[in-house]
Amino acid sequence: MNRPPTAEELQRLADAPPAPDRRVTASPFRWCDPSTIPTRQFLFGRHAVRKFVSATVAPGGTGKTNNELAECAAVVTGKDFLSAQLQGTGRAWYLGLEDPLEEYQRRLAGIVLHHQLSIGDLESGLFLDSGRSQDFVIAREARAGVAIIEPIVASIIENIRRNDIVFLAVDPFIASHAVRENDNGMIEQVVRAWARIADETGCAVDLVHHVRKGTAGQEPTADDARGARALVDKARSVRVLTAMSKEEALQAGVDERRRFFKIANGAKANLGLPPEETTWRQMVSVSLGNGAGGPDDHVGVVSQWKWPNPFDEVTVADLDAVQAKIATGEWRADVQAKAWAGNAVADVLGLDMTDPKAKSAVKSMLATWIKNDALRIDRRLDPERRDERNFIVVGKTT
Repeated sequence: MNRPPTAEELQRLADAPPAPDRRVTASPFRWCDPSTIPTRQFLFGRHAVRKFVSATVAPGGTGKTNNELAECAAVVTGKDFLSAQLQGTGRAWYLGLEDPLEEYQRRLAGIVLHHQLSIGDLESGLFLDSGRSQDFVIAREARAGVAIIEPIVASIIENIRRNDIVFLAVDPFIASHAVRENDNGMIEQVVRAWARIADETGCAVDLVHHVRKGTAGQEPTADDARGARALVDKARSVRVLTAMSKEEALQAGVDERRRFFKIANGAKANLGLPPEETTWRQMVSVSLGNGAGGPDDHVGVVSQWKWPNPFDEVTVADLDAVQAKIATGEWRADVQAKAWAGNAVADVLGLDMTDPKAKSAVKSMLATWIKNDALRIDRRLDPERRDERNFIVVGKTT
């Protein structure tokens, strides 16, 4: 039997907050001068843009944690010691969610020592926390699907605002949630929560993630990111860190190739730039001097590294000599041909074509000289084979 509400029930209804207004409004488009629209605020290169989520994806052991810490230090100190095209500076917050705090302190100490950074700059601009000391899990599974842990999200937002943080590194992403990583719907909600943090604070959020185990010899791409596709789909920028291959090590003439890695931006890392035009970095071992008579700790520190330039020791006189050699013979463009033009270049420069590094350098020189018209490709009849072939001839002379 229905009964009228009691005075106490009526009072509770009166004291209850109003229900949120769920209505939406269509906003008419208003033209504005394009020159007045603020540019996107990238912190370095075309990665880590403020108010957005970015992702750094890499196989285990590549150096992603050391790289992330070094980039935090670069943003804080304003020193572009990684040649990362630093575009923005400010305070950074590194959330290391796997290791104890002292491990991250070791790695940062190595960065300071190797790159000769200001301790004062780091102490005033860098924030460092470990997931072993505090809980940074922002989402857990619930009966209804995903429960965003709003108090932790709100606390992260409050700390970013209070400390004027412009760059937040979350390493690794998988440790920031407790939901099924292969569930697209769940992972999308987690990434949306991080995106909300970025949007409400104006901070650039970089989520560091692993790739799944792939086929040996195949270079990973962003499509190989472990778990659900939602992370890659929702990130504003995705980059892939890849260890140097055996072939690249031969071309560059380096030993210990595992100390070197490249950074490819974009969804398809294997469609990136050639090795000499790619961003490369290397790991350098640094002693912390903390052994107190015993063995010191050594940590890996990320440093910039440039692909060897084949023209470092090539002069204008060398080019003149190459053109003279080309002009006196019939030189083919095909690298498989006996009379390949690269053999003429090697003969003039005294290079050993059995050395993969030398052969790679010659290929690069020919490509460059053809591009700037010092040499040209001439398609014409091969008198020996009675068909058309590509020959290398002299172009513009100095």
